[in-house]
Amino acid sequence: MNEGAFFSYLSHATKAIVKRYDREMHPLDTWSVRQDLRNPLLMPNAFPGELLSQVDSELPTMVLVNGLLLFSVVSLKDGYLIIGPNLPPGDLPVRKKLTGIPLTEDPQRTLVRIPSITYEKLLLTTHNLFHPDPISEFDFYRENALDPSVMERLTRHLHQTQFQASEGGLKHNPYDQEIREQAAISEGNLDALMRSISEEYTGQVGTLAKDPLRQAKNLAIVNTTLASRSAIRGGMSYEAAFSLSDSYIQLFEEMTDVSMITHMMRSMEIQYTEIVAGIRKMQKGQEHGSGNPHVASCKNYIYSHLHSPISVQEIADSLGLNANYLSALFRREEGISLPRYILREKISRCKNMLIYSDSSFLEIAAYLGFSSQSHLGARFKEETGYTLRQFRNTFRAEHF
Repeated sequence: MNEGAFFSYLSHATKAIVKRYDREMHPLDTWSVRQDLRNPLLMPNAFPGELLSQVDSELPTMVLVNGLLLFSVVSLKDGYLIIGPNLPPGDLPVRKKLTGIPLTEDPQRTLVRIPSITYEKLLLTTHNLFHPDPISEFDFYRENALDPSVMERLTRHLHQTQFQASEGGLKHNPYDQEIREQAAISEGNLDALMRSISEEYTGQVGTLAKDPLRQAKNLAIVNTTLASRSAIRGGMSYEAAFSLSDSYIQLFEEMTDVSMITHMMRSMEIQYTEIVAGIRKMQKGQEHGSGNPHVASCKNYIYSHLHSPISVQEIADSLGLNANYLSALFRREEGISLPRYILREKISRCKNMLIYSDSSFLEIAAYLGFSSQSHLGARFKEETGYTLRQFRNTFRAEHF
């Protein structure tokens, strides 16, 4: 391998200086594609050694200097690479730090901040090129971002919590109750869900935050995550389930009343259950929702493209399948033709827009990929028995 060419590329990719040292930290070579960074800092001669003092393994190591500059050390078979300076990535904590390094100027005006994922991949690639045993992103993150003291505090807190629970006779809500609740959602069984919610048990919900409002929000987010996965197991498209989950979580974050959050959390579980129930009702004669991966991918494609005309051939091409095969497979697994399913999903989206948006009928028709407002209106009435105006006037949400 042409190492010099690679190190020159590394300098170009990081927009920083790359210096190579031997194991005694004697400088060997320097690569810098930016002439203005040839000598940006008049560092003391001891600086490379101080930087290396932060390195306690063969893994790539990031070091934050004076809280301003990022340097990285990559171990080589016969020495080290020091890469920097860069501005530290804002979304990746750097746990190893050096302070009190004298700088003769403020270099931030000429430095570059590389996105953390890009910087991470560059360091991983460099390391793995020069070591027989490759490392993973987790190895890198554990070395550079996970503070061991945090894990120590977590372990200490766990022991304290277990001791307090043992002394006070406290225990969590029973796991089998949670299983019944999630099973009811995945089966679309609203009666079973309500029975599970109303169960009496001696345990209590775990403490997820000290602040009661934050506790309620965290609990609602956890329940939304569980409910969305249960609904997916019940046959709901994962795109639809995740989108609904995102909407509920954002709503929870905006709410300021604990009791309303609890009420909305139960409404969320009911909505997921009703959606699954509708899917199962539609699957005539099917005891369970389709587990076929092609059908699942087909549904997710449709959900993601409801805003445009969708053909069976287009879906088949995206999945690498024969259109006739896909049509037959979908009908067998879902008990409905693929074009009919597409129309049903578009009409369902149309209903939501009529109820919850101020979009005009023409805008809705254009958004859903219908050739005209009259085309949408005709198909909508065939499916629902309502005209677009009748449906909006009858079911429009009050706050609109």
